[in-house]
Amino acid sequence: MQYYIDPQFANLVPGKIPDNWYSRAMFRSPEACQVWLARVSEDHAPERFPDLLLAYKELLAQIEPVRTFVSFGPGGSSLDLKLIEKLKNPLNINYIPIDIAPSLLHHTCNLIRKQYQVPLCIEGDFEGGMNFISSVLKSQTQTPTIYSILGNALGNADIGDHHLINSLCDLIPSHQLLFLSIATGRFKNQHMQNPKQLAFWNSVRDLITCGIAMISGETPLKVVESIDNRLILQMGLSEVPGSSCMQFFDTITNKLVFSTKRYDYKMFINWVEESYPLILIDSRNVVFPGSDVGVGCYLFKKQI
Repeated sequence: MQYYIDPQFANLVPGKIPDNWYSRAMFRSPEACQVWLARVSEDHAPERFPDLLLAYKELLAQIEPVRTFVSFGPGGSSLDLKLIEKLKNPLNINYIPIDIAPSLLHHTCNLIRKQYQVPLCIEGDFEGGMNFISSVLKSQTQTPTIYSILGNALGNADIGDHHLINSLCDLIPSHQLLFLSIATGRFKNQHMQNPKQLAFWNSVRDLITCGIAMISGETPLKVVESIDNRLILQMGLSEVPGSSCMQFFDTITNKLVFSTKRYDYKMFINWVEESYPLILIDSRNVVFPGSDVGVGCYLFKKQI
């Protein structure tokens, strides 16, 4: 198995993180890997919700056999492992994970390669380093190919969803597939007053702690001692009609440390098809019980 690392990572150390890195700073933190793996192993984690898994599998069941599965931000790959199993001829598929978190990337490779082919993995930045990723994939992918970006990675993007989708469209060849999921619903005013009402607040809080430590150069232990008193939440702007954005600011460093979005399920489809060379094949919206928050799952095909 070949392991590729974006050269820009050579100079990244705590306290010397680029100014526009928020989510990316989180996942460069060594401690974030354990936080994330603990989160996805919880019984109430979205990735374990049966209706969501069914929605993913129903969408994937519609496609013809693929030769390559490229996964952006697999996050430990427990979900990807279940999805590969539902693709036609999974033993013939080359799985290529791309992640900014080295610990999660190693975990992904070790888990998937026990059952399936993993010819290479890429430690890369799919927001700001797509040229490097493209240079590696160009000679390594066999078509048909499906490109996946799940778990609201789009909504958590530092540079913005328009920039990320545009970069993906530049990367994905014509007639290949894009499989993505986003958080649906809206943030409400009470979330600003009491973020503990947010679903999965504890894991989000721990990840933000890791990110602040990377940005400021403090130890995670020092950050966690003050985390509840140093965060300010406010509504942010969004390029996507019908979506809402929540931003977390650190009062000690005076920096934005995390930004996340929720989308309108149907308006997102219209925005994508009007703005990009992507056509919807099928989609599902899975709403969590007793909530108006859910996950929108979409299968698109890249046009010419």
